[in-house]
Amino acid sequence: MSSTKRECWSDLDLALQYGANRILLYGMPGTGKTYYALNKYLEREGQPDRRAYRVLCAPDMTTADVDGMWRPSRDEWHFGLGSAFRAFAGGHRLILDELDQASGDVLTALLLYCDSDGSAVREHPETAELVRAHQNFEIIATTNAERLSDLPANLLDRFPVRINIDKVNPQALQALKQEFLRDLADNYSQRPLGSRYSIRSFVALDQLIEKGMPYHDAVALLFPDEQRAICEAFTVNATVNNSIAYADPTPEVVEAHS
Repeated sequence: MSSTKRECWSDLDLALQYGANRILLYGMPGTGKTYYALNKYLEREGQPDRRAYRVLCAPDMTTADVDGMWRPSRDEWHFGLGSAFRAFAGGHRLILDELDQASGDVLTALLLYCDSDGSAVREHPETAELVRAHQNFEIIATTNAERLSDLPANLLDRFPVRINIDKVNPQALQALKQEFLRDLADNYSQRPLGSRYSIRSFVALDQLIEKGMPYHDAVALLFPDEQRAICEAFTVNATVNNSIAYADPTPEVVEAHS
């Protein structure tokens, strides 16, 4: 299943509601892919305490980060299972963030977890016992690649459900306290690379203003290339809504931040 023209978040809701358990989310960063994977549709019948385990993939990580490793305690060494194995054996959700950034050995290990239900068998890293995937085990992998052609074929093959996330998660937008900021964040997240700002920038803006920083200073810090346009949006919003939340900056301030 590939989704580029349909509404991406509705497709993802549908996939999880009907039990799809190998899902790849690809597309521009800062759209709420991980936020969604950590919070939505986790509970399963008979497993109300089901949780999400997150693995942030990077070139310098090792297979110990995936499977587990021996760790010292005060009096002895003990084996700590890795997040991937705990999710695999316990029937939890495994989130593989930026999966394509993992090094060769680690990517190979992770792809073994991503095999289909009948093929997903792992050796317990401490006892060597063969363990099959729990029936509730599922994987949501994310990547900032914006085209499927940018990803390795062996990775794509593990994920029959591939959804292009081309819009900001509506729930992530709702977290912004100022309604007009939600429209701005949605607009800027869909701009071409180079003029794009992710929702993380707008969350930071919202937080700074909430803590009392004048909006024109916060905008200058976070949006150096777009400060005039965004400050104008604040002014228009204050005028239209007769808002006292944001006072217009003085001419000296506008000049200083131009």
